[in-house]
Amino acid sequence: MTSLQDRAIRKLGVFDSGVGGLTVLKELLKSRSGHQYVYFGDTAHVPYGSRTADEVVSLVSDIAKYLVQEGCHGLILACNTSSALAISALRATVDVPLIGVIETAAREAARLSRGSVAVLANPLTAASGVYQTQILNEARLLGLTELPTVHEIGCPDLVPIVENEELYTDQSLKILSRYAQQLVDCQADTLVLGCTHYPLLLPVLRPLLRADIRIVNPAELIPSYLAPSSGSGEVQYKVSGDSGSFEKAASNIIGHRIQAERVILGKTCPT
Repeated sequence: MTSLQDRAIRKLGVFDSGVGGLTVLKELLKSRSGHQYVYFGDTAHVPYGSRTADEVVSLVSDIAKYLVQEGCHGLILACNTSSALAISALRATVDVPLIGVIETAAREAARLSRGSVAVLANPLTAASGVYQTQILNEARLLGLTELPTVHEIGCPDLVPIVENEELYTDQSLKILSRYAQQLVDCQADTLVLGCTHYPLLLPVLRPLLRADIRIVNPAELIPSYLAPSSGSGEVQYKVSGDSGSFEKAASNIIGHRIQAERVILGKTCPT
């Protein structure tokens, strides 16, 4: 796992397919507000979970190269699908340190679990099996004699709830109740939010879960991998799609009004 704790990096790129990565940025701004950040939301191509692996690698490679050209000296993949499918390709594409969310979450899940871990994730992330591999690897590194069972659950209908701001609807409650029941069925004691959009579902999802289930939110863990900085704390927001709808949702998540610039990158995939 790459750490930026020992590097004097002031400007960092943070990117996701849409607004989900703002959950990571919000946590960074709480305790690592001295850095400069460029946030890129690939809203023209959200959600990544319904795309092919090749499409995801192509999209995030373009984003990474753009952020480096903008002067970012480190990148945070605030997207589980990108972290699962593209981080190796990115390390060969850009010459800056990278932090992904999957290794971070897997380490915490292995530490917390009492035997059964459920991962809610985009279908592409879930199908890759990356969380099971990483959690079991982390459990072995911890010296656990009994490895946890890992249940990766593909959730094609959760990102649209967040992107369309439809959390407090009867239909969303029905969908979230169905996933909550799956966690009961697999006797999960630990839940990994395997998409950075999913912390935004917790106001409705959390009351549906057992009181003793442990929740791993990668957004809360990422700041510990960065060194503090005494810089300006400036944030620039960039999107590949409509800036107006992003600004409305992002302002609600961040807690104050933001403005975003639309940027059209080189390669495109079907919208």
